[in-house]
Amino acid sequence: MTTLQILAAQEALKKMFEGGHFSICTIDAILKVTRGVPNGDDYHTLRLLHCINFRDLAPDLLSELPSLIQRVLNAPSIMFNNALPLSVERIPMMEIAHGKSRR
Repeated sequence: MTTLQILAAQEALKKMFEGGHFSICTIDAILKVTRGVPNGDDYHTLRLLHCINFRDLAPDLLSELPSLIQRVLNAPSIMFNNALPLSVERIPMMEIAHGKSRR
C-alpha cells in the first residue's frame, strides 16, 4: 500500500468509530484497497454487526470488536509495507459506545 492509501484507510476507520455504528462497508473498502482476503469466520461475524450502534452491542461483544476487526485486517494476504498501521486494539470502545469522541 502507498502512504496515501494507508492514511486514507486510517481515516476511514476513525470516521467509522466516531460515527456511532459499525459499518462493514468501511472494512470492505479497506480490504479492496489492500486486496486482502480475510478469515471467513471473523469477517462473517463482522457482517452480522453491520449498522448496529456501538451502544447497542452487548458489553462482551463491544470489548472484542477491536480484536475482531484487527484479525480481519491482519489477514495474511494483507500487507501494509511490512507493518500494520491500522491498529484498533487500544480503541476505547466503551467511550465510543457512550458517544464520547476520541478527538
